[in-house]
Parts: sequence; structure tokens; C-alpha cells
Amino acid sequence: MKDPVRCRAEHSYPGRPLEVWYSGRWQNVIEILEESLVPNGKRFRVICEDENEFCLEYDPVLDRWQVTAAGESGI
Repeated sequence: MKDPVRCRAEHSYPGRPLEVWYSGRWQNVIEILEESLVPNGKRFRVICEDENEFCLEYDPVLDRWQVTAAGESGI
């Protein structure tokens, strides 16, 4: 899937993450725990429905999202 994250972007992309595609379905973002700029783009740590926690990283050069569930990479 090209865009596993749906965002609300008012000024620039990416804006606030709204939904994450994971385990074959869209999960609503309930809370943003952290938002930061990283050398290759932007990172969000979020809580989705069913209390699933994810790290979302957007690379603007590649125009690509990486979605990692908590525990998969030590987050």
C-alpha cells in the first residue's frame, strides 16, 4: 500500500495523522504522544483504537510512510 497513513494537512504535508493501515484494516488515531522532526523527515508516536501504539515516519524525499508497531523496533 502506497499510503498506509491518512493525514489532515492544512499547511504542509504531513499534518496530523488520522488513520493508520495495519493488520488489514484502518485504525483511527486516538492520541498523538510525540511529534518530531528527524533527519529524513517527520516522526509521530501515536495511540490508535484498541490501544495499539505505532511509530509513523514520513520521508518527503521518497514520499513514503513507514509504520512500525510498538515492540517491533524497541519503541
